[in-house]
Amino acid sequence: GVHKEQAIGYHRFVTELLLLVVVRSRQGALPHNPALENVLAQMLNYSLFSQTPTGTVPTWGDSDYGRALGLGQNKDFWDFRPILSAGAALYKRSDLKFAAGRFDEEAFWLLGSDGLATWQEIDSRQPQQTSQAFSDAGMYILRDSWAADANVAFFRCGPFGLGGAGRCAHAHCDLLSLVMWINGEPLLVDSGTYTYHGPWRNYFRLTAAHNTVMVDGQEQSEPKTFFGWKRTPEAQVAHWSGQSVTGTMTYTDQVVFTRKLTLNQRSNWDLTDGFAAADNNQHVLEWFFHFAPGLVFQLEAHSMTIFKNGKSLLVLSLPADVSVQLRDAWFSYDYGMKQTTKELYATWTGKQEKRETLFNWQFHLTGNKSTMEGE
Repeated sequence: GVHKEQAIGYHRFVTELLLLVVVRSRQGALPHNPALENVLAQMLNYSLFSQTPTGTVPTWGDSDYGRALGLGQNKDFWDFRPILSAGAALYKRSDLKFAAGRFDEEAFWLLGSDGLATWQEIDSRQPQQTSQAFSDAGMYILRDSWAADANVAFFRCGPFGLGGAGRCAHAHCDLLSLVMWINGEPLLVDSGTYTYHGPWRNYFRLTAAHNTVMVDGQEQSEPKTFFGWKRTPEAQVAHWSGQSVTGTMTYTDQVVFTRKLTLNQRSNWDLTDGFAAADNNQHVLEWFFHFAPGLVFQLEAHSMTIFKNGKSLLVLSLPADVSVQLRDAWFSYDYGMKQTTKELYATWTGKQEKRETLFNWQFHLTGNKSTMEGE
């Protein structure tokens, strides 16, 4: 059910294309195609579980706002609720109605008054599951609830993109990267796309623009002009439970990088990164954590407190043996537009044994009030 280009903007584009085909086939203008009906239902399911507490989705991979329907251009592109509302009426699914919230005017243009009548007959029920794995695509979603103040993380661990070496045009270097929401608020974000051409193209699609780790200064994949890649890695999932996911990938043919993300019972997050080397040489590790705009930070020796609107969201406990700094970064939510935000940049240099060297990052929710201003 996940678009193989590993770019969720194009997932929307193809979902809209299939919506048009399936709706017209239901209306008798095209032949009935059960296979397409099944694929569309699966794509809507991925769109459902990719939803953040505000109804948007993470900005994985490339996007230039390509649309098949051409409706609702004044709306947030990353808000997939219009297509979820059409899907709810089309498949009579109560979980899609819950996620959509309302019968959108885009759905009305597609399905008409009959679609609206069907929508009104459907009960609204939240999905039975909170977390979900899309293992073929390597997309793993951990969530504690479907409430407006939910905690949810999205984890990329699978194929790099569509086509293999020389292709994968719309993929980014985002393997073992995560996007995280805390108490219904965006915390860690994907940096976005910004543009398809020019000097900024690589900034937004290379490793440092994602919440992952770079080993020995090597990109996950080497860019080829503005589209395509000269080599394509892959990450594998070692464990998945619905509360925890562990992924692994081989870096520089020498270092194996393993990342484990766990949502514990108190809705705190534990992130453990492990590295094992096949040689006895020194290696350099670089971490990148890109934060949503509008946050305020207090960085100390072994922790960082994060605030929004004068209220503390969480305390991030830092590994004792890494060097950290808070620095400026770029974030592009809308194509062709970028803004400054902050990233936590961490480094470590040393020898890694065949047994893993472990680094633990702990996200502790606080909710304490503060009058702190500035950074």
